[in-house]
Amino acid sequence: MANHQPAPGSCRTCGATLKWVRMVESGKSLPVNPIPDPEHGNVAARWTGERWAAGYVLRRGELPKPGFKVFRPHAADCKPEAPKKTRSESAAAALF
Repeated sequence: MANHQPAPGSCRTCGATLKWVRMVESGKSLPVNPIPDPEHGNVAARWTGERWAAGYVLRRGELPKPGFKVFRPHAADCKPEAPKKTRSESAAAALF
Protein backbone atom coordinates (compact mmCIF):
# COMPACT_ATOMS: atom_id res chain seq x y z
CA MET A 1 0.00 0.00 0.00
CA ALA A 2 1.45 3.33 -1.04
CA ASN A 3 1.18 6.37 1.21
CA HIS A 4 -0.30 8.47 -1.57
CA GLN A 5 -2.22 11.67 -0.92
CA PRO A 6 -5.18 12.41 -3.17
CA ALA A 7 -4.83 15.33 -5.54
CA PRO A 8 -5.96 18.59 -3.99
CA GLY A 9 -9.09 20.24 -5.30
CA SER A 10 -9.68 23.82 -6.27
CA CYS A 11 -12.03 26.50 -5.01
CA ARG A 12 -15.00 27.18 -7.28
CA THR A 13 -15.05 30.81 -6.15
CA CYS A 14 -11.43 31.92 -6.49
CA GLY A 15 -9.71 28.96 -8.18
CA ALA A 16 -7.12 28.45 -5.42
CA THR A 17 -5.76 24.97 -4.73
CA LEU A 18 -7.09 23.46 -1.52
CA LYS A 19 -7.24 20.30 0.58
CA TRP A 20 -10.18 18.84 2.47
CA VAL A 21 -10.14 17.97 6.19
CA ARG A 22 -12.82 15.66 7.60
CA MET A 23 -13.99 17.32 10.82
CA VAL A 24 -14.73 15.20 13.90
CA GLU A 25 -17.77 17.02 15.29
CA SER A 26 -19.71 17.57 12.08
CA GLY A 27 -18.38 14.71 9.96
CA LYS A 28 -18.21 17.21 7.10
CA SER A 29 -15.17 18.08 5.03
CA LEU A 30 -13.73 21.57 5.49
CA PRO A 31 -11.66 23.20 2.73
CA VAL A 32 -8.26 24.37 3.95
CA ASN A 33 -5.23 25.93 2.30
CA PRO A 34 -2.96 23.12 1.06
CA ILE A 35 0.19 24.04 2.99
CA PRO A 36 0.16 23.60 6.78
CA ASP A 37 0.25 27.00 8.51
CA PRO A 38 0.77 26.61 12.27
CA GLU A 39 1.31 30.34 12.70
CA HIS A 40 -2.02 31.48 11.19
CA GLY A 41 -4.12 28.31 11.05
CA ASN A 42 -6.59 26.96 13.58
CA VAL A 43 -7.69 23.61 12.10
CA ALA A 44 -5.71 20.59 13.29
CA ALA A 45 -5.85 17.32 11.36
CA ARG A 46 -3.86 14.13 10.90
CA TRP A 47 -3.08 12.16 7.77
CA THR A 48 -4.71 8.72 7.91
CA GLY A 49 -2.99 7.31 4.85
CA GLU A 50 -6.03 8.11 2.73
CA ARG A 51 -7.09 11.61 3.74
CA TRP A 52 -6.76 14.40 6.28
CA ALA A 53 -9.13 13.45 9.08
CA ALA A 54 -9.90 13.82 12.79
CA GLY A 55 -10.03 17.58 12.20
CA TYR A 56 -10.87 19.93 15.01
CA VAL A 57 -10.68 23.67 15.66
CA LEU A 58 -7.92 24.83 17.98
CA ARG A 59 -8.71 27.38 20.65
CA ARG A 60 -6.45 30.42 20.91
CA GLY A 61 -3.10 29.29 22.33
CA GLU A 62 -3.99 25.58 22.13
CA LEU A 63 -1.35 23.30 20.62
CA PRO A 64 -2.32 20.49 18.25
CA LYS A 65 -2.29 16.89 19.40
CA PRO A 66 0.91 14.95 18.60
CA GLY A 67 0.99 13.87 14.95
CA PHE A 68 -1.48 16.56 13.85
CA LYS A 69 -0.71 19.39 11.44
CA VAL A 70 -2.35 22.82 11.56
CA PHE A 71 -4.03 24.32 8.51
CA ARG A 72 -5.70 27.64 7.78
CA PRO A 73 -9.34 27.41 6.65
CA HIS A 74 -9.59 28.48 3.03
CA ALA A 75 -12.57 30.74 3.76
CA ALA A 76 -10.22 33.05 5.68
CA ASP A 77 -8.28 33.79 2.49
CA CYS A 78 -10.80 33.30 -0.32
CA LYS A 79 -11.14 36.44 -2.38
CA PRO A 80 -14.12 35.99 -4.66
CA GLU A 81 -14.40 38.08 -7.76
CA ALA A 82 -16.46 41.22 -7.41
CA PRO A 83 -20.08 40.56 -8.31
CA LYS A 84 -20.81 41.42 -11.90
CA LYS A 85 -23.83 43.54 -12.67
CA THR A 86 -26.10 42.66 -15.52
CA ARG A 87 -26.90 45.25 -18.16
CA SER A 88 -30.42 45.76 -16.75
CA GLU A 89 -29.07 46.35 -13.21
CA SER A 90 -26.61 48.95 -14.50
CA ALA A 91 -29.30 50.72 -16.52
CA ALA A 92 -31.67 50.76 -13.55
CA ALA A 93 -28.99 52.22 -11.26
CA ALA A 94 -28.48 55.11 -13.69
CA LEU A 95 -32.17 56.03 -13.38
CA PHE A 96 -32.02 56.59 -9.64
